[in-house]
Amino acid sequence: MPETDSQALLTRVIKDIDPGFLKNTAHPKPGVIADIISYARNTRSSIDIVLQERYSTFKKLMEPIQVFADAYRKEKLEQQVTDYDDLLEYWLNLLKQNPDVAKRYQDRFQHILIDEYQDTNRLQSELIDILGVHHQVMAVGDDAQCIYTWRGASFKNIMSFSDRYP
Repeated sequence: MPETDSQALLTRVIKDIDPGFLKNTAHPKPGVIADIISYARNTRSSIDIVLQERYSTFKKLMEPIQVFADAYRKEKLEQQVTDYDDLLEYWLNLLKQNPDVAKRYQDRFQHILIDEYQDTNRLQSELIDILGVHHQVMAVGDDAQCIYTWRGASFKNIMSFSDRYP
C-alpha cells in the first residue's frame, strides 16, 4: 500500500477512535504518528521508548498513540493490505517462526551483498543475520554517510559488521 494510502488509513483510524484528537493543535498530525509507529517497528522498540527518545513533546500521548497503532495494524489485517514496514516485519517473522523456510533462503542465498549498509535499521539487520547464517555477507557502506536515521538506520550496524561476520 502506498504511503499516501497508509496515512489516509491511519487518519481514518484515529478519527474513528477519537474524533477530536486531530483537532487539537497540540497533538501530532497523522504523518508524525505514522513516523512514530514506523520508527518503533523498524528499530524493534516500543512506542513509549520512541516517544521518550525522539518525540519527547508527545510523551504524555503514549497511550492514545499506542491505541492508534494497534487499531491501524488491526485495520490493515482486516483489509488484507500491508505497508512497507509490514513487508519487512512479516518476512522476519516468517523466517523466525519457520526454520524450514529460513533454511531454504539461507541455502538459496549463500552469498549476500548489501550496499549502503550504514543505512540499515535493526529490523533489516535481523533479516540479514538470519539469511547470512553462512557468514557469506559482504557489506559496502560508510559510517559517516548514514542518512536514513529517520527510518531507524544506525551506523552501528556497519561498525559492528566484522564482529557479526568475522
